[in-house]
Amino acid sequence: SSPQNRALEWLCFHDELELPSNEQEEITQRYILAVLFYSLGGSDWTVDCDFLSAAHVCDWFDIFSDGLNVDKDAKSVKGVTDCNEDLKVTRIMIYWNNMHGTIPDEVQS
Repeated sequence: SSPQNRALEWLCFHDELELPSNEQEEITQRYILAVLFYSLGGSDWTVDCDFLSAAHVCDWFDIFSDGLNVDKDAKSVKGVTDCNEDLKVTRIMIYWNNMHGTIPDEVQS
């Protein structure tokens, strides 16, 4: 099935956050990021960046540390790296993560 279909199935039947239907903006963000996950082979990623977790999408990231003080602004972050004051995703960094596939059109909207 298509990445869009898989994302919709995850959102409707497997998303542990279970948002109410009136949370349209958050549901849309979760759908778009799920489409990205499935389009780029997310199940094969070296680091899943907490994609498809019950956390808010702004918390879908992983920080890699060598034991030093590392924060979310550091280059050692993969996943959603920035959200604006309205909690809308503004930047995603998922480089060098065993990705394959094509970036979907939904990400550009």
